[in-house]
Amino acid sequence: MKRAMPNASTYKRMIICECIVLIEKQILNMKAKIFSIIILFLLQACTNLQEKSSTELYSNVQAIPSNKITADVNITLDTIIVDSQLSTSGDGFWRVKNDTLYFFDRIMGEVSVFDDKGKFLWNGLGLGRGPGEVLEEIGNVCPFNEGWLITEVYNVYRFDSHFGNKKMKFLIDYGDDFNSRKEKLYANPNPSKDIELYVPAYVYPQMHQIAKDKILMKVSCEYPDFFKPEYYDQSAIMAEYNFEKGTITKLMGRYPPVYQNKIVAPFASHYYSPYKENQYLLSFAIDHKIYITNDSFEPIKAFGQKGAFINNDYSENNNRGYHEIQSELNKKAHYTSIYYCDNLDITFRMYKTGQATSEKEPEENFNPSRMQIFKGTDLIGDIAIPENFEIIDYNTPYFYADGYIKIGEDRDSLGVFRFTIDYK
Repeated sequence: MKRAMPNASTYKRMIICECIVLIEKQILNMKAKIFSIIILFLLQACTNLQEKSSTELYSNVQAIPSNKITADVNITLDTIIVDSQLSTSGDGFWRVKNDTLYFFDRIMGEVSVFDDKGKFLWNGLGLGRGPGEVLEEIGNVCPFNEGWLITEVYNVYRFDSHFGNKKMKFLIDYGDDFNSRKEKLYANPNPSKDIELYVPAYVYPQMHQIAKDKILMKVSCEYPDFFKPEYYDQSAIMAEYNFEKGTITKLMGRYPPVYQNKIVAPFASHYYSPYKENQYLLSFAIDHKIYITNDSFEPIKAFGQKGAFINNDYSENNNRGYHEIQSELNKKAHYTSIYYCDNLDITFRMYKTGQATSEKEPEENFNPSRMQIFKGTDLIGDIAIPENFEIIDYNTPYFYADGYIKIGEDRDSLGVFRFTIDYK
Protein backbone atom coordinates (compact mmCIF):
# COMPACT_ATOMS: atom_id res chain seq x y z
CA MET A 1 0.00 0.00 0.00
CA LYS A 2 1.41 3.37 -1.06
CA ARG A 3 1.87 6.07 1.57
CA ALA A 4 -0.03 9.26 0.78
CA MET A 5 2.15 12.24 -0.18
CA PRO A 6 1.75 15.28 2.11
CA ASN A 7 0.02 18.28 0.69
CA ALA A 8 1.85 21.59 0.20
CA SER A 9 0.92 23.12 3.55
CA THR A 10 1.85 19.97 5.49
CA TYR A 11 5.15 19.69 3.63
CA LYS A 12 5.91 23.31 4.46
CA ARG A 13 5.29 22.69 8.17
CA MET A 14 7.57 19.65 8.06
CA ILE A 15 10.39 21.70 6.54
CA ILE A 16 9.95 24.41 9.18
CA CYS A 17 10.02 21.84 12.01
CA GLU A 18 13.20 20.25 10.63
CA CYS A 19 14.82 23.68 10.44
CA ILE A 20 13.85 24.41 14.03
CA VAL A 21 15.31 21.06 15.17
CA LEU A 22 18.56 21.76 13.32
CA ILE A 23 18.82 25.23 14.84
CA GLU A 24 18.16 23.83 18.34
CA LYS A 25 20.87 21.19 17.81
CA GLN A 26 23.33 23.87 16.72
CA ILE A 27 22.47 25.98 19.77
CA LEU A 28 22.89 22.98 22.07
CA ASN A 29 26.22 22.10 20.45
CA MET A 30 27.37 25.68 20.84
CA LYS A 31 26.32 25.71 24.51
CA ALA A 32 28.12 22.42 25.07
CA LYS A 33 31.29 23.80 23.48
CA ILE A 34 31.10 26.97 25.57
CA PHE A 35 30.47 24.90 28.72
CA SER A 36 33.42 22.63 27.88
CA ILE A 37 35.66 25.63 27.37
CA ILE A 38 34.59 27.07 30.73
CA ILE A 39 35.20 23.74 32.50
CA LEU A 40 38.60 23.35 30.83
CA PHE A 41 39.48 26.91 31.84
CA LEU A 42 38.47 26.28 35.45
CA LEU A 43 40.33 22.98 35.57
CA GLN A 44 43.40 24.63 34.09
CA ALA A 45 43.16 27.41 36.67
CA CYS A 46 42.95 24.84 39.47
CA THR A 47 45.85 22.89 38.02
CA ASN A 48 47.95 26.02 37.71
CA LEU A 49 47.19 26.90 41.31
CA GLN A 50 48.20 23.45 42.55
CA GLU A 51 51.33 23.34 40.41
CA LYS A 52 52.80 26.65 41.58
CA SER A 53 56.09 26.18 43.36
CA SER A 54 57.11 27.77 46.64
CA THR A 55 59.22 30.33 44.79
CA GLU A 56 56.29 31.34 42.57
CA LEU A 57 53.75 31.57 45.40
CA TYR A 58 55.93 33.70 47.67
CA SER A 59 57.56 35.93 45.03
CA ASN A 60 55.05 38.79 45.30
CA VAL A 61 54.23 38.78 49.01
CA GLN A 62 53.76 42.33 50.29
CA ALA A 63 55.63 43.13 53.51
CA ILE A 64 53.45 44.99 56.06
CA PRO A 65 55.19 47.20 58.63
CA SER A 66 55.31 45.44 61.99
CA ASN A 67 56.61 47.54 64.85
CA LYS A 68 57.52 46.72 68.42
CA ILE A 69 55.30 48.89 70.58
CA THR A 70 55.87 49.39 74.29
CA ALA A 71 52.52 48.57 75.83
CA ASP A 72 51.26 47.71 79.28
CA VAL A 73 49.91 44.22 78.63
CA ASN A 74 48.25 42.43 81.53
CA ILE A 75 47.40 38.72 81.22
CA THR A 76 45.26 37.30 84.02
CA LEU A 77 45.70 33.53 83.86
CA ASP A 78 43.95 30.87 85.90
CA THR A 79 43.26 27.17 85.48
CA ILE A 80 39.95 25.34 85.50
CA ILE A 81 40.82 22.07 87.21
CA VAL A 82 38.08 19.68 86.21
CA ASP A 83 36.26 17.43 88.65
CA SER A 84 37.18 13.98 87.44
CA GLN A 85 38.04 10.60 88.95
CA LEU A 86 38.80 9.24 85.49
CA SER A 87 42.26 7.93 84.71
CA THR A 88 43.99 9.23 81.59
CA SER A 89 46.81 8.08 79.37
CA GLY A 90 48.33 11.57 79.61
CA ASP A 91 48.12 11.98 75.82
CA GLY A 92 45.07 14.05 74.94
CA PHE A 93 43.68 17.44 74.03
CA TRP A 94 40.80 19.80 74.81
CA ARG A 95 38.02 21.24 72.71
CA VAL A 96 35.47 23.91 73.70
CA LYS A 97 31.96 23.95 72.23
CA ASN A 98 28.89 25.86 73.45
CA ASP A 99 30.44 26.67 76.86
CA THR A 100 31.19 22.98 77.37
CA LEU A 101 34.68 21.49 77.83
CA TYR A 102 35.61 18.22 76.08
CA PHE A 103 38.76 16.26 76.88
CA PHE A 104 39.70 13.68 74.24
CA ASP A 105 42.11 10.99 75.42
CA ARG A 106 44.02 10.12 72.30
CA ILE A 107 45.36 6.71 73.38
CA MET A 108 42.26 5.45 75.21
CA GLY A 109 39.90 6.78 72.51
CA GLU A 110 37.59 8.36 75.10
CA VAL A 111 35.95 11.74 75.66
CA SER A 112 35.14 13.30 79.06
CA VAL A 113 32.69 16.21 79.14
CA PHE A 114 32.57 19.07 81.68
CA ASP A 115 30.69 22.32 82.13
CA ASP A 116 32.49 25.67 82.00
CA LYS A 117 33.20 25.47 85.75
CA GLY A 118 34.90 22.09 85.40
CA LYS A 119 32.05 19.95 86.79
CA PHE A 120 31.98 16.46 85.28
CA LEU A 121 28.91 15.81 83.10
CA TRP A 122 29.40 12.52 81.24
CA ASN A 123 31.87 10.51 79.22
CA GLY A 124 31.67 8.65 75.93
CA LEU A 125 33.44 6.86 73.11
CA GLY A 126 36.09 4.21 73.89
CA LEU A 127 37.98 1.62 71.87
CA GLY A 128 35.89 -1.07 70.22
CA ARG A 129 33.44 -1.84 67.45
CA GLY A 130 30.28 -0.71 69.22
CA PRO A 131 27.93 2.04 68.00
CA GLY A 132 29.59 4.70 70.16
CA GLU A 133 33.21 3.56 69.89
CA VAL A 134 36.28 4.04 67.70
CA LEU A 135 38.68 1.35 66.51
CA GLU A 136 42.02 3.06 67.14
CA GLU A 137 43.59 5.97 68.95
CA ILE A 138 42.15 9.39 68.08
CA GLY A 139 44.04 11.56 65.60
CA ASN A 140 42.02 14.76 65.60
CA VAL A 141 38.53 16.09 66.37
CA CYS A 142 36.46 19.07 65.21
CA PRO A 143 32.79 20.17 65.40
CA PHE A 144 30.95 18.98 62.28
CA ASN A 145 27.30 19.51 61.23
CA GLU A 146 26.03 20.02 64.80
CA GLY A 147 28.03 16.95 65.86
CA TRP A 148 31.65 15.83 65.64
CA LEU A 149 34.18 14.57 63.11
CA ILE A 150 36.91 12.27 64.45
CA THR A 151 39.91 10.99 62.51
CA GLU A 152 42.19 8.02 63.11
CA VAL A 153 45.12 6.83 61.06
CA TYR A 154 42.91 4.93 58.61
CA ASN A 155 39.31 5.78 59.50
CA VAL A 156 37.06 8.80 59.90
CA TYR A 157 33.84 9.02 61.94
CA ARG A 158 30.86 11.32 62.03
CA PHE A 159 28.98 11.44 65.33
CA ASP A 160 26.07 13.44 66.64
CA SER A 161 26.52 15.90 69.52
CA HIS A 162 26.46 13.09 72.13
CA PHE A 163 28.73 10.76 70.11
CA GLY A 164 25.92 8.55 68.90
CA ASN A 165 24.56 7.91 65.39
CA LYS A 166 27.99 6.84 64.16
CA LYS A 167 28.91 6.84 60.50
CA MET A 168 32.33 5.36 59.76
CA LYS A 169 34.38 5.08 56.59
CA PHE A 170 37.96 4.91 55.35
CA LEU A 171 39.66 8.25 55.97
CA ILE A 172 41.00 8.37 52.42
CA ASP A 173 39.77 5.79 49.92
CA TYR A 174 42.04 5.66 46.88
CA GLY A 175 40.56 2.46 45.46
CA ASP A 176 41.30 -1.25 45.73
CA ASP A 177 44.19 -1.02 43.25
CA PHE A 178 46.15 1.62 45.19
CA ASN A 179 48.75 -0.82 46.51
CA SER A 180 49.55 -1.94 42.97
CA ARG A 181 50.04 1.71 41.95
CA LYS A 182 51.90 2.77 45.07
CA GLU A 183 55.36 1.58 44.00
CA LYS A 184 55.17 3.47 40.71
CA LEU A 185 53.77 6.55 42.47
CA TYR A 186 56.63 6.67 44.98
CA ALA A 187 59.27 5.94 42.33
CA ASN A 188 58.31 9.06 40.36
CA PRO A 189 56.39 11.37 42.75
CA ASN A 190 54.81 14.66 41.69
CA PRO A 191 53.74 16.44 44.92
CA SER A 192 51.94 19.21 43.06
CA LYS A 193 49.56 16.75 41.33
CA ASP A 194 49.51 13.40 43.14
CA ILE A 195 46.77 13.69 45.77
CA GLU A 196 47.46 10.06 46.71
CA LEU A 197 50.77 11.15 48.29
CA TYR A 198 48.95 13.07 51.03
CA VAL A 199 47.65 12.15 54.46
CA PRO A 200 46.25 14.31 57.28
CA ALA A 201 49.01 15.78 59.43
CA TYR A 202 49.52 13.62 62.51
CA VAL A 203 51.94 15.97 64.30
CA TYR A 204 50.12 19.08 65.58
CA PRO A 205 47.02 18.29 63.47
CA GLN A 206 44.48 20.98 62.68
CA MET A 207 41.13 20.89 60.92
CA HIS A 208 37.79 22.69 60.92
CA GLN A 209 34.57 22.64 58.92
CA ILE A 210 34.23 25.09 56.02
CA ALA A 211 31.08 23.75 54.27
CA LYS A 212 28.35 21.12 54.77
CA ASP A 213 30.51 18.08 54.08
CA LYS A 214 33.83 19.84 53.62
CA ILE A 215 36.76 20.03 56.04
CA LEU A 216 39.90 22.14 55.86
CA MET A 217 42.88 20.22 57.23
CA LYS A 218 46.64 20.32 57.48
CA VAL A 219 48.28 17.59 55.42
CA SER A 220 51.65 15.90 55.11
CA CYS A 221 53.14 14.65 51.87
CA GLU A 222 54.51 11.12 52.01
CA TYR A 223 57.39 12.12 49.77
CA PRO A 224 60.12 9.45 49.62
CA ASP A 225 62.86 11.86 50.78
CA PHE A 226 62.10 14.68 53.23
CA PHE A 227 65.60 16.11 52.79
CA LYS A 228 65.24 17.00 49.11
CA PRO A 229 64.57 20.63 48.06
CA GLU A 230 61.74 19.39 45.79
CA TYR A 231 59.74 18.37 48.86
CA TYR A 232 59.72 21.90 50.27
CA ASP A 233 59.29 23.55 46.89
CA GLN A 234 56.39 21.47 45.55
CA SER A 235 54.58 19.85 48.48
CA ALA A 236 51.17 21.18 49.49
CA ILE A 237 50.55 21.86 53.18
CA MET A 238 46.73 22.28 53.30
CA ALA A 239 43.82 20.42 51.73
CA GLU A 240 40.07 20.40 51.41
CA TYR A 241 38.56 17.08 52.45
CA ASN A 242 35.07 15.84 51.56
CA PHE A 243 33.59 13.46 54.13
CA GLU A 244 30.91 11.98 51.86
CA LYS A 245 33.44 11.31 49.08
CA GLY A 246 36.04 10.14 51.57
CA THR A 247 38.93 11.85 49.84
CA ILE A 248 41.00 15.00 49.50
CA THR A 249 39.50 17.19 46.79
CA LYS A 250 41.94 20.10 46.66
CA LEU A 251 45.59 20.70 47.57
CA MET A 252 46.76 24.15 48.68
CA GLY A 253 49.71 26.11 50.01
CA ARG A 254 53.47 25.60 50.02
CA TYR A 255 56.38 25.91 52.43
CA PRO A 256 58.08 29.35 52.25
CA PRO A 257 61.46 29.73 50.51
CA VAL A 258 63.31 29.76 53.85
CA TYR A 259 63.04 25.97 53.80
CA GLN A 260 64.95 25.87 50.53
CA ASN A 261 67.95 27.47 52.18
CA LYS A 262 67.84 25.39 55.38
CA ILE A 263 66.38 21.92 55.01
CA VAL A 264 65.51 20.92 58.58
CA ALA A 265 62.99 18.09 58.44
CA PRO A 266 62.15 18.04 62.18
CA PHE A 267 60.92 21.63 61.87
CA ALA A 268 58.87 21.21 58.69
CA SER A 269 55.70 22.17 60.55
CA HIS A 270 53.09 24.83 59.96
CA TYR A 271 50.07 26.28 61.73
CA TYR A 272 47.05 28.24 60.55
CA SER A 273 44.26 30.35 61.99
CA PRO A 274 41.13 31.74 60.33
CA TYR A 275 41.57 35.47 59.72
CA LYS A 276 39.28 38.24 58.56
CA GLU A 277 37.56 38.49 55.15
CA ASN A 278 37.85 34.75 54.31
CA GLN A 279 41.59 34.86 54.75
CA TYR A 280 43.98 32.85 56.90
CA LEU A 281 47.10 33.43 58.96
CA LEU A 282 49.88 30.95 58.25
CA SER A 283 52.95 30.45 60.44
CA PHE A 284 55.97 28.13 60.07
CA ALA A 285 58.35 26.65 62.63
CA ILE A 286 61.54 28.37 61.42
CA ASP A 287 60.12 31.48 59.71
CA HIS A 288 59.50 34.59 61.82
CA LYS A 289 57.03 35.93 59.25
CA ILE A 290 53.28 35.49 59.67
CA TYR A 291 51.64 35.21 56.25
CA ILE A 292 48.18 36.49 55.37
CA THR A 293 46.75 34.21 52.68
CA ASN A 294 43.60 33.98 50.60
CA ASP A 295 41.21 31.04 51.05
CA SER A 296 43.41 28.92 48.76
CA PHE A 297 46.43 29.58 51.00
CA GLU A 298 48.22 31.73 48.47
CA PRO A 299 50.27 34.22 50.52
CA ILE A 300 49.36 37.87 49.92
CA LYS A 301 51.01 39.82 52.73
CA ALA A 302 53.37 39.17 55.64
CA PHE A 303 54.21 40.71 58.99
CA GLY A 304 55.93 39.63 62.19
CA GLN A 305 58.80 40.05 64.61
CA LYS A 306 61.43 37.53 65.63
CA GLY A 307 60.91 35.73 68.92
CA ALA A 308 63.44 35.67 71.74
CA PHE A 309 65.22 32.64 70.34
CA ILE A 310 68.08 31.27 72.43
CA ASN A 311 69.14 28.32 70.33
CA ASN A 312 68.17 27.92 66.69
CA ASP A 313 71.34 26.23 65.51
CA TYR A 314 69.47 23.58 63.53
CA SER A 315 71.33 20.49 62.41
CA GLU A 316 71.21 19.67 58.71
CA ASN A 317 72.42 16.10 59.15
CA ASN A 318 70.30 13.99 56.83
CA ASN A 319 71.02 10.67 58.50
CA ARG A 320 69.20 11.02 61.80
CA GLY A 321 66.81 8.58 63.42
CA TYR A 322 63.53 9.32 65.18
CA HIS A 323 65.05 9.79 68.64
CA GLU A 324 67.68 12.21 67.34
CA ILE A 325 65.01 14.24 65.58
CA GLN A 326 62.82 14.30 68.70
CA SER A 327 65.78 15.40 70.80
CA GLU A 328 66.40 18.36 68.51
CA LEU A 329 62.74 19.37 68.70
CA ASN A 330 63.04 19.41 72.48
CA LYS A 331 66.16 21.58 72.46
CA LYS A 332 65.93 24.04 69.56
CA ALA A 333 63.82 27.17 69.07
CA HIS A 334 60.78 27.11 66.79
CA TYR A 335 57.35 28.73 66.38
CA THR A 336 54.32 26.62 67.24
CA SER A 337 50.58 27.41 67.22
CA ILE A 338 48.86 30.63 66.18
CA TYR A 339 45.44 32.05 67.07
CA TYR A 340 43.63 35.14 65.76
CA CYS A 341 40.80 36.82 67.67
CA ASP A 342 38.63 38.84 65.30
CA ASN A 343 36.74 40.59 68.14
CA LEU A 344 39.93 42.21 69.43
CA ASP A 345 42.06 42.14 66.26
CA ILE A 346 44.78 40.36 68.24
CA THR A 347 47.07 37.58 67.06
CA PHE A 348 48.78 35.22 69.48
CA ARG A 349 51.76 33.15 68.33
CA MET A 350 53.34 30.59 70.61
CA TYR A 351 56.96 29.51 70.32
CA LYS A 352 59.80 27.60 71.95
CA THR A 353 62.96 29.55 72.79
CA GLY A 354 65.33 26.59 72.68
CA GLN A 355 67.64 25.46 75.46
CA ALA A 356 70.68 27.52 76.39
CA THR A 357 73.90 25.66 75.70
CA SER A 358 76.05 25.35 78.81
CA GLU A 359 78.42 22.94 80.51
CA LYS A 360 75.56 21.64 82.62
CA GLU A 361 73.25 19.46 80.53
CA PRO A 362 69.69 20.91 80.72
CA GLU A 363 66.60 18.83 81.32
CA GLU A 364 66.09 16.65 78.24
CA ASN A 365 62.47 17.55 77.48
CA PHE A 366 62.37 21.12 78.72
CA ASN A 367 62.10 23.82 76.06
CA PRO A 368 60.80 27.15 77.46
CA SER A 369 57.57 28.48 75.92
CA ARG A 370 56.70 32.07 75.14
CA MET A 371 53.81 33.87 73.40
CA GLN A 372 53.96 36.86 71.07
CA ILE A 373 50.96 39.22 71.13
CA PHE A 374 50.22 41.34 68.06
CA LYS A 375 47.64 44.13 67.98
CA GLY A 376 46.90 44.39 64.29
CA THR A 377 50.38 43.77 62.89
CA ASP A 378 52.35 45.45 65.71
CA LEU A 379 54.01 43.44 68.48
CA ILE A 380 52.75 44.66 71.86
CA GLY A 381 53.88 41.80 74.08
CA ASP A 382 56.13 38.74 74.38
CA ILE A 383 55.54 36.77 77.58
CA ALA A 384 56.42 33.44 79.18
CA ILE A 385 53.64 30.83 79.14
CA PRO A 386 53.16 27.30 80.51
CA GLU A 387 54.54 24.36 78.57
CA ASN A 388 52.35 23.08 75.68
CA PHE A 389 50.09 26.15 75.98
CA GLU A 390 47.80 26.37 72.91
CA ILE A 391 44.83 28.73 72.58
CA ILE A 392 41.75 26.86 71.38
CA ASP A 393 38.78 29.20 71.83
CA TYR A 394 37.54 32.68 72.76
CA ASN A 395 34.26 33.37 74.53
CA THR A 396 34.04 36.95 75.77
CA PRO A 397 35.90 37.85 77.91
CA TYR A 398 37.88 34.60 78.24
CA PHE A 399 40.43 32.84 76.09
CA TYR A 400 40.72 29.09 76.63
CA ALA A 401 43.99 27.21 76.14
CA ASP A 402 45.02 23.58 76.06
CA GLY A 403 48.08 22.23 77.84
CA TYR A 404 47.23 21.35 81.44
CA ILE A 405 47.63 17.61 82.04
CA LYS A 406 49.31 16.35 85.21
CA ILE A 407 49.88 12.63 85.73
CA GLY A 408 50.08 11.68 89.41
CA GLU A 409 50.76 8.44 91.27
CA ASP A 410 47.37 8.48 93.00
CA ARG A 411 45.28 10.71 90.76
CA ASP A 412 45.59 12.44 87.41
CA SER A 413 44.84 16.14 87.24
CA LEU A 414 43.23 17.66 84.15
CA GLY A 415 42.45 21.27 83.43
CA VAL A 416 42.02 24.05 80.91
CA PHE A 417 43.88 27.33 81.03
CA ARG A 418 41.67 30.43 80.93
CA PHE A 419 42.84 34.02 80.68
CA THR A 420 41.82 37.60 79.97
CA ILE A 421 43.95 40.32 78.41
CA ASP A 422 44.16 44.05 79.04
CA TYR A 423 46.55 46.44 77.35
CA LYS A 424 47.18 50.19 77.24
